[in-house]
Amino acid sequence: MMEVVRIWLDNQFRNFNYLVGCPKQKVAIAIDPLDIDKCMTEAKKRNWRIIKIVCTHEHLDHVGGVKALAKQTGAPIAAYKDAIGTIAGITQELVEGDTIAVGESGALEVLEIPGHTMLHIGLHDRVQAMLFCGDTIFVGGVGNCQYGGSISCLY
Repeated sequence: MMEVVRIWLDNQFRNFNYLVGCPKQKVAIAIDPLDIDKCMTEAKKRNWRIIKIVCTHEHLDHVGGVKALAKQTGAPIAAYKDAIGTIAGITQELVEGDTIAVGESGALEVLEIPGHTMLHIGLHDRVQAMLFCGDTIFVGGVGNCQYGGSISCLY
């Protein structure tokens, strides 16, 4: 089973960063890393090596730490295929239906979920019923399409 670490950033954007790890192989993927110090601290606590960085979308509060984390860990950066040029350093282009392995513990399926931005993806695990949806679902609402997205794409 994959293990999830939710990292509260306590910033003005009220963000979380996530590590999804394989306890057996001691590897993890980082999702939307903004605060790399907190991500690295949590990974080190579990003796995990970050092997991939995944960006749900291009907003700075989700990609602000990507380049530095990639430099520190050597992990490749994955994002939606059309995000090339908007997220620096992408080495893996993702599309609907792709899977991202988390060691031997499982895999996350890529979902294309435009709305908040047109370059937005989510990551879903059917086995453990988990969804990492970036900014598609908020506590107080859905989508917040005013920063580069469009509600019309949802019809």
